[in-house]
Amino acid sequence: EFNKNILKVANDHLGTNFDPEEFEHVAFFNKKYSRIEMHLKAKKDLEVTSPILNEKIIFKKGETIHTENSHKYTVDGIKKMAGAAGLSVENIFSDDKKWFSLVEMVKR
Repeated sequence: EFNKNILKVANDHLGTNFDPEEFEHVAFFNKKYSRIEMHLKAKKDLEVTSPILNEKIIFKKGETIHTENSHKYTVDGIKKMAGAAGLSVENIFSDDKKWFSLVEMVKR
């Protein structure tokens, strides 16, 4: 429902007629980019309209809307990013499973 909410927001702000029930939520880990991707996949061929567009938005069954990325970083990757920004890692606080971290950085 959270991912489909973007369609409701588009309807409210752009006057589109997206039907969130015509899409399914799809999420997967994209190893190449080290991120979790969220998509909405059309369950069937669809046509979406908006009063601000001259053309219909056409979706073929299985076509997706890429809605969100959640990037995942290794400790080395975090340190490289910090260094590129002129910072150094002071502390890394993590949960027991090492799934989530809070990183404290300071200017070098």
